[in-house]
Amino acid sequence: MQPDPLAAEFSEGLPFDEAVQFFQQKVNVPTKRWNDIRKGAHARAFMIAGAMKADLLSDLRAAVDQSIATGNFRQFQKGFDGIVAKHGWSYNGSRGWRTNVIYSTNMRSAYQAGRYNQLTDPDLLKVRPYWKYVHGDSQKPRPEHLSWDGLVLSHDDIFWQTHFPANGWGCSCRVTSLSKRGLRKLGKSGPDKAPALNLVSHQDKATSEIFKVPKGIDPGFDFNIGEAAQGRPMAKKVIDEARGGKWTSVDAKGPSEFARGSVPQDKPKAALGKRARNPSEIDGLFSKAIGGETTSIRDRAGEVIRLDQAITDHIKSGRLDGRERYFPLIREVIEDPYEIWANFAKNDLTGKYGIRRNYVKFFDLGRENGKPKIVGIVAEAVKGVWTGVTVFRGKPDALKNLRKGHLVYGRED
Repeated sequence: MQPDPLAAEFSEGLPFDEAVQFFQQKVNVPTKRWNDIRKGAHARAFMIAGAMKADLLSDLRAAVDQSIATGNFRQFQKGFDGIVAKHGWSYNGSRGWRTNVIYSTNMRSAYQAGRYNQLTDPDLLKVRPYWKYVHGDSQKPRPEHLSWDGLVLSHDDIFWQTHFPANGWGCSCRVTSLSKRGLRKLGKSGPDKAPALNLVSHQDKATSEIFKVPKGIDPGFDFNIGEAAQGRPMAKKVIDEARGGKWTSVDAKGPSEFARGSVPQDKPKAALGKRARNPSEIDGLFSKAIGGETTSIRDRAGEVIRLDQAITDHIKSGRLDGRERYFPLIREVIEDPYEIWANFAKNDLTGKYGIRRNYVKFFDLGRENGKPKIVGIVAEAVKGVWTGVTVFRGKPDALKNLRKGHLVYGRED
């Protein structure tokens, strides 16, 4: 039996904390195709093309997570076989090809994101501010990747925003750092000049959409995975002056793209709570509703969401409007929502991608003053922590502006 090149390649250098942490912060996103998620959103989304069921995706994620921590390809293949048998998953391609793509793509992205985290450490940048592109010595090298081999640029050159590896399927190129002394050892008095950005067009066969990417980079790889995850290094003064940058939604699809209709009205499982007479009662009502000051709940997409009393701070600081009455419904909104939306956004200043999750549910609360009482609740979570709640009184269409992003979970009625 021939040795597995991937197993050999990742036997050194992994695991390391930055790579593992990068993967663990992702959110599961069911998708039909790989490019359902675009560019830097891959830094925040875990997806396997064709894995549409939440429990299947959750099991696949656990297998990939373990493989990133151990660097063991054979172990991943064994786990993959068990998951396929358990769920009866029918996937495209041969078993060897499919496991290779899943393993290598996730392993390389975690490695490169973790490597970027290391290279941008402020203390390291002070002494090693230059980065060198190193070709991965693949059996069938891309001419452009070979031409970039040995290229030395400043760490903040815009070249790295599109050309930081990996730069395509199977790309094993990497980046190393250099000091001024290291630069001189290469016979250079300063950094090189970045190559011209030569954009070429690619057409998606399934959608006929045209993509323009730098020549030599596969569509969907023309971004910096580490920068998308943590942001590019920048002086605190610059960030403060720009007030942290502006977050712009990316790929903000809506219900029609996922063949979703109006949100139905469900009967609540829990009774409404009482109204607070003063702000000091808010925390007590919240604790009673969730069974303590803090709790964690697993949602339908397999994510664990933490709830604590920090969510009540903005309610206490404003006008009491009765939202505390809906605290007893919070658990149901997370555990049994009608939909979960992942909203990807990019920080225009730092280049970092963020993600918020919106949990959507509408409740039929009977009649009040002779009229139907319908309440919609949208809960927001960031990095596994519940951060806000919006209550709508009226028609389900009032939720249309919050049903945006990528559909992570949708109940089928």
